[in-house]
Amino acid sequence: MFKFTILILSLFSTFLIVAQEIGYNEINSNNIKTGMHSNGCLFFNEDFNSGNFLAPYTDDENSPTTLFGAGIWMGGKDELGYLRTAYVTYNAFYNQGSYIPGPTDESILGNSANNVWKVTAQEIETHINDYQDGIIDNVIHNNILSWPAKGNSYYDPPLPNEEDLAPFIDKNADGIYDPYQGDHPVIWRENNAIVPDEMLFTIYNSNKNIFINTMLIDVHVLMYSFKCNNEAINNTIFTQHKFIQKEDEILNSFKFGFWQDNDLGCYKDDLLGCDTSLNAFYSYNHNERDGGEVNNCSSEVITYDDNPPVHSSLFLNQNLDNFLVYMYRPPLFPEDYGFNPTYSSDYYNTMNSEFRDGVHMSYGNDGYTPFSLDSVKHIYPDDPNDPNGWSMLTHGILNEDSRAVASTSLDTFNIGQIFTLDMAHIFTQNPLTNNVETVTEAKIDIQTIQTIYDDAFDYECLNIVNSITLTEIDEFTVYPNPSNGRSLKFESEKFDSYTITDQFGKIITKGDITNRITEIYMNVVSGTYILQLLNNDTLKRSSKVITIL
Repeated sequence: MFKFTILILSLFSTFLIVAQEIGYNEINSNNIKTGMHSNGCLFFNEDFNSGNFLAPYTDDENSPTTLFGAGIWMGGKDELGYLRTAYVTYNAFYNQGSYIPGPTDESILGNSANNVWKVTAQEIETHINDYQDGIIDNVIHNNILSWPAKGNSYYDPPLPNEEDLAPFIDKNADGIYDPYQGDHPVIWRENNAIVPDEMLFTIYNSNKNIFINTMLIDVHVLMYSFKCNNEAINNTIFTQHKFIQKEDEILNSFKFGFWQDNDLGCYKDDLLGCDTSLNAFYSYNHNERDGGEVNNCSSEVITYDDNPPVHSSLFLNQNLDNFLVYMYRPPLFPEDYGFNPTYSSDYYNTMNSEFRDGVHMSYGNDGYTPFSLDSVKHIYPDDPNDPNGWSMLTHGILNEDSRAVASTSLDTFNIGQIFTLDMAHIFTQNPLTNNVETVTEAKIDIQTIQTIYDDAFDYECLNIVNSITLTEIDEFTVYPNPSNGRSLKFESEKFDSYTITDQFGKIITKGDITNRITEIYMNVVSGTYILQLLNNDTLKRSSKVITIL
C-alpha cells in the first residue's frame, strides 16, 4: 500500500513543473536493489509512488524496503545577503522540487539530458580484455561507447573537450574520452580507479532561470555497488554528489543537506538517531516486531516481521555538522514548528538544526524548547541501547512518519568551486539481535565501510584498475623523477609538443618542444601525473608517469 500522502499528491501529477520525461535506472549487483532519477530523487521506484531500497532483494519481488526516498537540499546566502535554496522531496507537484535534468548549459547533452546512464563491471572487463593488444577488435558495448564523458566524439551530440562530465580512465592521457583508445568508465578514489559491479550516473541542476530563490549549481551523481565476500559491502549502496558552483558570485554560509524518508517495512514504527563520532545517522524499529498489532500497516506493505533491520547513512568524506528530525504532515498553524518545510527559510533552517519558526534545537525530548540557551546541532545523538541517553526510544518520542535531514557546511562556495559528498547507505540485519541490539551491529558495519573507503577501496574482492596503465616506452628520459616540481627536465629528439595531466585527465600544463632538453616548472600539489609527448607529423604519442613530491 502506498502512503496516503503520496496517493493524494499523485492526484496532482499534472502540476509537475518540468514537463519533460524524468530518466530512471536501477542497480542490483549485491543484496540491494534500488535506483535513481535524473531530477535528483534517490531510492524511489520509477513512478515515485513507492520506496525502492529493497533489502535483502529477492527475485520474486517480495522484498521489503528500508527507504521511501531521498534527495539533496542546498542553501546559502548571496553577496547581498539574500537566501538561495534548492531541494527535492517527492517530485509530486510544484513545491516538491527545484531541480531539472541535465547541466546548466542544456546544449551539452542535448535531448539526452534526462538520462540515467548505467554500466556494469562485466561490460568494462570485456572492453579491457579486448584492448589488451592495443586494438579494439569487437563491437564496443553501447553503455561504454555512449558514456557521457569529456570529449566523447561518439556521443550524440559529440561532447565538448572542455567540460568535465562522467568519470573515466584516460589510457593515453590526452584528456578526452575515447573508448577506441581503451578508455572506459571508472570511479576515482585517490589514485585508485575502481570498477564497481554496477554504476549509475546522471546530471541535474538548480536553475534560477526557472525557479525563484535558487542558484546555478550543477550536480553530478554517481550510484554504485559491489558484490563481494564481505557482508557489509554486499549490503551497501554508495553515492557521490559532485556540486559545481556555476554562479557569478560567491555564496556564503552554505549548507549541503541530505533529506531522507526512512521506512523500515512498516513506516509507522520507525525511530531515528545519529552518531556524530561516525558521521552517520540511522533508523531502527520501535519494538522487536516490524508492524504488529499496535502499528499495523496494511497487508499490502511487506514488513520485516520479527527481524527488523537498521538502515544507516554515512558521510564518508564530510562531517555530519547538523542532524534534525521532523514529522511529515502539513503545518496547520505557524506554531507547528516540527512539521513539513514550506518556504525557502524552512529548508535552510532545517539544515541548520532550526525549526520552521527559527527556534534552534535544544537538548531533550523532541528538541523544541523556545528561549532555551542550550542549543545543539544534532538531535537524538545517543545510542538507544543507553537508557540514560537522548534517543527517540528512551525519551518516548512517538514516530509520526518522521523525516531526517543531515547536513554538512561550507563557509563560502566560491565561483567555479567543486564540492563532493560521498555517502554509504547500509542495510544491517541479524536474526540473533533485537531492534536496538542491531544498532550496535550497524555501527560495526559503518566502521567497516568507512575503513574500506579510507583505504581507497583497496580490498581483496574489489576490482581496482591501476590508475596509471600506460606502457612505459623508453623513447625519452625524464629527470629527476620523482621531482620536487621545481626542475623537471625531459630529453627527446622525436617529439614536437608535450602535455602534463593529472590522473583525472585535467591538463596541468602544455607547450612546444624546441630543444633537445626541455625544462618545466610545475607549481602543483604532490601526486602522480602523466607526461605525454606528441610527434606532430606521425601523431605518435609516448607517455611516462611522473611523481611530484
